[in-house]
Amino acid sequence: MKKILFTLCLLSALGFSLRAHAAERINSFDSLININPDASLSVTEKIVYDFGTTPRHGIFRTIPIAYNNRGQDRGLIVSILSVVDERGKAYQFTVSESNGAEVVKIGDPDVLVSGAKAYVISYSVKGAINYFPDHDELYWNVT
Repeated sequence: MKKILFTLCLLSALGFSLRAHAAERINSFDSLININPDASLSVTEKIVYDFGTTPRHGIFRTIPIAYNNRGQDRGLIVSILSVVDERGKAYQFTVSESNGAEVVKIGDPDVLVSGAKAYVISYSVKGAINYFPDHDELYWNVT
């Protein structure tokens, strides 16, 4: 009886471990932000996403474009310039707006991917600099 219970516990733990290993996750998220002389931002993000063993078509990147700053509603203008892999090969993508955010849908609807994939997203942002009498401020929450 003890051997059967031990075996069941071991199989249960192994099954949990395999499920956890097969789960989707973000392996890394790196962002390079440059403030341009015209106060716009040039942003390049590299997201390494691991789909695990569950095939998917791609990812969604949601970028907030509306926020409230000190009681004032503010809006950003985001322009997606490109989405490529780590070697510079272009990914198919579409852009839409939803609930105060720019939503970038990345991936080919006819192609399933699994395992780790890198997505390099380049875009520009206007309106992220706040001006005050004694200083200027970059207000940007990258994630």
